[in-house]
Amino acid sequence: MKIFFESSDAYIKFKVLLFFLPLKLIVMKRDLFVLIAALLLSTLLSCNKESNPNCGPNKTFKMYLLSDSVVDTSTGFYYSYREGNNRVFQWSEVVSDVCPEEHVKVEFRVALKIAFNANSLSTRARVSYGILSERQFSMSLDGLDSKGNGEVGLKQAYGTDPAEFIPVLEVFFPTKGSYTADKAFLQQEVIAVEIIAKYLDYKY
Repeated sequence: MKIFFESSDAYIKFKVLLFFLPLKLIVMKRDLFVLIAALLLSTLLSCNKESNPNCGPNKTFKMYLLSDSVVDTSTGFYYSYREGNNRVFQWSEVVSDVCPEEHVKVEFRVALKIAFNANSLSTRARVSYGILSERQFSMSLDGLDSKGNGEVGLKQAYGTDPAEFIPVLEVFFPTKGSYTADKAFLQQEVIAVEIIAKYLDYKY
């Protein structure tokens, strides 16, 4: 089949198109390869930990206490004690039936009503596990929040047995003289406390 052109310019444009068409197809193939590779990488990175054959499904423990519930003993999370001259307010919970094959990821947060004053109160966090084992997590200021996060491995302490851990969040300061006064001061300074722990369920 012959193709006729109305002018030499049209013929030149046609030749240029034929020249660049293979290059364009190469670029399109390359872009398609890059897209497929990116999708595969994204799938691998976002792969659900449920793919671990030794563990059960994803689990999340979440404790969020706001306002008066921060010092509500009926929640089961709250406890207070004296440590030398300091009053310590503590929030914690025992999390059981944990798969020790994967690290536990934890987040801690203390939401403050007013700007943080290191001379008035302090915050700290840890995860206790096994027999007298624990890991401390540093807390840092982010706006009006004191935050900390990290991971803890349980396999060394539990092997292949069902594991458990206790995330602990504490606020402490020099006592004001009585529990009532200390509690009032805490409620004046703190608006909410939060603990989030992500882990895998134990597979029986």
